[in-house]
Amino acid sequence: MKVLIVEDDKQALKKLTDQLTTSGFKCDTSETIADAEDFIINFDYEIALLDLDLPDGSGFSLIELIRKTNFECRIIIISSSAALTSKINGLELDADDYITKPVDQLEVELKVKAFLRRKYKQSDNIFTFNEIQIDLEKEVITINKEHTSFSSLEIRILAYLISRKNKPVKKEDIIEHIWNKSSSTLENYDNLYSHMKKLRGKLKSNCLDHYLKSVYGIGYMISDMAE
Repeated sequence: MKVLIVEDDKQALKKLTDQLTTSGFKCDTSETIADAEDFIINFDYEIALLDLDLPDGSGFSLIELIRKTNFECRIIIISSSAALTSKINGLELDADDYITKPVDQLEVELKVKAFLRRKYKQSDNIFTFNEIQIDLEKEVITINKEHTSFSSLEIRILAYLISRKNKPVKKEDIIEHIWNKSSSTLENYDNLYSHMKKLRGKLKSNCLDHYLKSVYGIGYMISDMAE
């Protein structure tokens, strides 16, 4: 799971990053609005931890940007201000929680995990899109209630795309989610393209390839909307 941490206090940033990384989260970090904006525009995050008082502006602007680009991201404000007006402003902008500094790293981790449990509590890993149903735990796909043959990797890719249905998913995010590695370490996307071609072929054999759409310059999307 990917977490964005925006905090200009280097010591606090390191403690939060170390706590979450040790628990298995992939963390991107920023100390400024400008760097955080680049991360938000180019990557999808499950959780964003945002300081409000940053050297080049207010973290409130980042909440607005996240909501425009990734509505499903859970936002936790971490601020030195305990003022009620500050909390209200953050929550009115659709932040999900507000923690006043100094923070306890374990408390933040528990909040992050609680948000993710609620977000991904989907009928015991059941993902449904029209006539497609995936049991991710059992790695089984049924189409029109008939079992079909997909590889484990194809099932995981399709479930990931369905979890973000009707929304373009970046190639980089697919690689990081499915293979648990950074796309920056790859020379090319040939492995991803190969698996997507096989997945498209399996869907085509079930007359469902029209659901899998290539999004030019971005990646892929599962959608039943007309192009």
